[in-house]
Amino acid sequence: MSLNHDPGFANKLPRELREWYIAVLNEAAALPRGTARVLWIFGGLAAILGELVRIGIPRLTTDHDGSRLPLELLIVAAYQCLFSAMLIGVIAFQIPHIHERWIDAIPVLAICLFLVCLPAVFGVGLFLLDDASRIASIIFSIAHGLMACQMIQLKWPDHALVPIVRLLFDGFVIFALLRKSVRSRFKIPRQELHLIR
Repeated sequence: MSLNHDPGFANKLPRELREWYIAVLNEAAALPRGTARVLWIFGGLAAILGELVRIGIPRLTTDHDGSRLPLELLIVAAYQCLFSAMLIGVIAFQIPHIHERWIDAIPVLAICLFLVCLPAVFGVGLFLLDDASRIASIIFSIAHGLMACQMIQLKWPDHALVPIVRLLFDGFVIFALLRKSVRSRFKIPRQELHLIR
């Protein structure tokens, strides 16, 4: 007896993990229905997911030629994604405290979510070596740094530590993305066009 599984999902896995996935389901089928079977499947899938992450990280941190990406580029890309995740969390915690009508709040929430997702979009673009994402990240960091400077002026000296840390991060992002070793990884290969006579 074996459990039904999605062949499309299994075919997307690497060969060694595909066999592992099918084995987890087949062994779960031998267990009695209930908690034991669910825990077995959950544990097996968690282990497969961990192995996928272990395999995927080296692929994510290398370019199409197999060369490892600069460490500062990886730090900036990860920071951009985490920054968006943190802001989305802040918005999520504020939702229960909204007192306006939902018809008025939803457009504002949609705009806020769009804006806070931008750093994550730029971060993914940096992982993919998209030069537009590099330039956009620099512009975003300059704007964010100017806002941090304004916060320092308004809130000094009570709450100055947070904007100072933000300003340091923005400075690091700009410095890292302007370095020659990073900029050179974003160069588009030269294409030659030949006109037909």
